[in-house]
Amino acid sequence: MKNFLSFFVKIVFSILIFFAGGELLVRFFYKPKPPLSIPENRRTAKLKDEYDPLLGWRHRPNVRVMHYIGNDSAEYKINAQGTRNAHEYSYERNSNARIVIVGDSFTFGHGVSENDRYSNMLESMLDSTEIINMGVSGYGTAQQLLYLKTEGFNYQPDLVIVGLFITNIGRNLDSINRPFLQSNGDSLIVTNFPITRPDSSLTVSDDAGENRVIGFWQKHSRFIAFLVEKFNYISRRFDPLPEYDSQHEGWQLLRKILLEIKRQCEKHGAKTLVVIIPHHTYYGGSFAQWTNQRPFDQLEKFGIENNLDVLNLLPVFKDYAKTNDWNNLVIKGDGHWNRNGHHLAAVAIKNYIDTHQLLTKRRSE
Repeated sequence: MKNFLSFFVKIVFSILIFFAGGELLVRFFYKPKPPLSIPENRRTAKLKDEYDPLLGWRHRPNVRVMHYIGNDSAEYKINAQGTRNAHEYSYERNSNARIVIVGDSFTFGHGVSENDRYSNMLESMLDSTEIINMGVSGYGTAQQLLYLKTEGFNYQPDLVIVGLFITNIGRNLDSINRPFLQSNGDSLIVTNFPITRPDSSLTVSDDAGENRVIGFWQKHSRFIAFLVEKFNYISRRFDPLPEYDSQHEGWQLLRKILLEIKRQCEKHGAKTLVVIIPHHTYYGGSFAQWTNQRPFDQLEKFGIENNLDVLNLLPVFKDYAKTNDWNNLVIKGDGHWNRNGHHLAAVAIKNYIDTHQLLTKRRSE
């Protein structure tokens, strides 16, 4: 018994020494990465977004907001129609071809000027084509579908591009301040209309849950906060999105929403192109080559099975990263694309549209 107590005391003492030493080392030598500018993102959202009973939120018409990211800034001009575009668009056709793009903050152009977005660059690459960017920060595909049905198809597009940020699958399962869709026979219905929580502080996606965990330990132990941060970092790198498992409710719902978008586009005489926007986890950093590719494989297979055009941008960004620094594609300390990232995406989308002749019919009329 005495030997056991002695051994137990030594173990406890060793653990205390380990944590005490780790705490001292971390406090003196480790500076945690500054978190994303979540307060600034939320300040910007409150100024440019307003409550919507169906969508949760939408852009406030006729506002100008400056968004500060580190030492950089971007001005967001919202037109009278509630989209981030320099001018208004008539519902009547006034061009040889028209594209409507829906998406989240990547499509909206988080942190970059309006002309530096992939939609604007794509418009300059296509002849006689007008592009209406309807991206809204924080939107999931459920909101994008409803936004298309209530507003987007009024513009009579020939092509609808869905900017699908690969990590957004979970947004469709959030029923707190977003529309929640459920199957009703062959259609999808909103089960929480009207949305009763007009909280614009929640409209900009962030890792608030993880930040709360780290923040709690940051107050009590820098060393434990350091361990939590590194554990989360490594675990996410190998399989960042287990939600894309074939049996997961999030993946099943995403499939139904994409098929409904395709059906609605066909109903309105438009083609559909889903553009998969990869998280930088998949093409940047030392773990990129080991990261599970299941989300991209699932979406590409889904597109083939359902005769749906799907453009996977991951190979394009990985090819760039093989010979260049991937950090040149994203805003420093943020993760959204900078001008270079948007340009890389625009070229790939343009090539896909041309190769698959997605605008041929309108041009030939």
